[in-house]
Amino acid sequence: MLSDPDDPVTPPGDDLPERAQRIVNDLKRKELEARYGAAFSSPDESEIPAEVEAQWLENIDEFERQFENAAQIPLREFVGSPSIRPLADIPPAELETELNALLDLLAEHDVSVDFLREVDDAEAYRFITEELLDEEIDDIRVPGMVLHFIYEEFHPGEDDDADFDEMDGPSEDSP
Repeated sequence: MLSDPDDPVTPPGDDLPERAQRIVNDLKRKELEARYGAAFSSPDESEIPAEVEAQWLENIDEFERQFENAAQIPLREFVGSPSIRPLADIPPAELETELNALLDLLAEHDVSVDFLREVDDAEAYRFITEELLDEEIDDIRVPGMVLHFIYEEFHPGEDDDADFDEMDGPSEDSP
């Protein structure tokens, strides 16, 4: 909304709705800090539009509200308890298609599985169907929130610890 050049109260170029939303956002941050112990860095107003920040703060509030009373359920239940073909029943020529269908099903429920190193299709399918779907998770559903799993967190390789330390920065054990 542009300011009215004939408006004696609002200076030209002033974006009153943006400033008002930033004030509301500041109050929301304070509310989240008081209610949940959230900690926010000082917002840089040039980095994020006020309306985007407002939606983000609402998503945090919704997550925290759901988390307070969230039941622990298996991931399998979270994604609708689908019928899954056992790996042993899938011909090799159909495995890639079955794995992709499974990954698509997970994505439809805002679940993502990442593999940081090469894992063959059989191992990826086995991991998801025989391990991951039995993982207990908090039953929290916030629009736009994606639940991420990383294979290597369940099956670290010899070099994975070094790789994770490089991504996270120096570990506390580093000299």
